[in-house]
Amino acid sequence: MICSELQQLSDGIVWETLCGCSFEYDFGEDLETRTNCFEAYYLIEEFMILANESVAKLLMSLPLFKDRVPLRCQDAPPTKRVQDWLKSYPKILDQIIQLQGVKPLEHREISFANLEDGRRLRYTEISFIQKWIWNLFTSYMNEGNFRQAGRLLRQDEIHPYQALAIDEWISFQENAEYRCSGNLANKRQGSHFGLNKYPYVHFTAQSDVIST
Repeated sequence: MICSELQQLSDGIVWETLCGCSFEYDFGEDLETRTNCFEAYYLIEEFMILANESVAKLLMSLPLFKDRVPLRCQDAPPTKRVQDWLKSYPKILDQIIQLQGVKPLEHREISFANLEDGRRLRYTEISFIQKWIWNLFTSYMNEGNFRQAGRLLRQDEIHPYQALAIDEWISFQENAEYRCSGNLANKRQGSHFGLNKYPYVHFTAQSDVIST
């Protein structure tokens, strides 16, 4: 009962933090491990992030510490690099699972919802898919194995254009660093872009690697 409630809470944290990209399927989930329970790893990871954020909020609320908190911060990527990136992949950006809910620019959010405009797609706007993936997908669908079929759709790495876009996106992200809360001119300087968090500290082990 407790585990079930913790899992529900964790799922809520995932959705709030990562939005639609929580649907992404990780290649690692197919690898054999001692426990073979990736849900447990995700559960721990999400509660680590929650603990870090909660401690940061507590410290920032205390007059004695609010100007002395070592925040973990990450700036948004350079605007010009983001604009060039958006122009390079205009037709597939909103289909990238890992980046669902991400706002590369203030007025631009990556979302499947952007595709639901009711108009009819032209053949030039349809994404390419590797033949072996399509064959495997149709095989799973014909067998009624919808779980495995869905996994193929949720793996950005096996779709060439999505994989290229993600690789380039990662290449121009800013490095995260520590900043004293008392030296910040505004909230943006103290925010963590990759995790979409403010404030955020390393109270538990480092877990912001998921955003790099």
